[in-house]
Amino acid sequence: MNHEEILAREPKLLKQEDRNCYFERGYLGVSGLVSQEWLDRLNEVTDEFVLASREVNGKDGRFDLEPDHSSSVPRIRRLNAPVELHDLYWKFAKSGPFADISEDLLGPDFKFHHSKLNFKWADGGEEVKWHQDIQFWPHTNYDVLTLGVYLSDVTDAMAPWEYCQQVTRARFLISTTKPANGRVIFVKWIFRASTSTALITSRVLPVL
Repeated sequence: MNHEEILAREPKLLKQEDRNCYFERGYLGVSGLVSQEWLDRLNEVTDEFVLASREVNGKDGRFDLEPDHSSSVPRIRRLNAPVELHDLYWKFAKSGPFADISEDLLGPDFKFHHSKLNFKWADGGEEVKWHQDIQFWPHTNYDVLTLGVYLSDVTDAMAPWEYCQQVTRARFLISTTKPANGRVIFVKWIFRASTSTALITSRVLPVL
């Protein structure tokens, strides 16, 4: 579907002005979009994985750990493929607000691709330099949508996610949330339009 066809559909969750803004700027931020109930449940499960990481002192397919990770001071860089590790993450991806957002911005024919859960801890945390995600994606269909939700509030002093507006037409949506203690957690879900959907004529290259 092209942009006009998508915008002609009745939105399931987003406001029409938000959808227009997304297609014009290439990204969209919406505050308070994820309910507190979802945030509490996601943080509870995430705490369980932080606790489990205390027992890991070598390679473990679930975790990408920082070099100074220890049982006393756990420092997870990333929880790999969380939807494959706990049912709640998958329930959020398939039935939470992200499914409706995907339809609002991609049309009804889309599929889930992958997920990740990134951590940035107080007193450090690995720097993520400017980059384009698209070089790492094995897609010829560029109608890809990245959706993320912060599980805790992020201030300017905490190096929040930044974008290059209208440089390469980045396509991102962020939802800011309520605060948690001691860490910043960002969950990213990747959706793509199905191969049966017509490509958008202007290629859209995500930038993070």
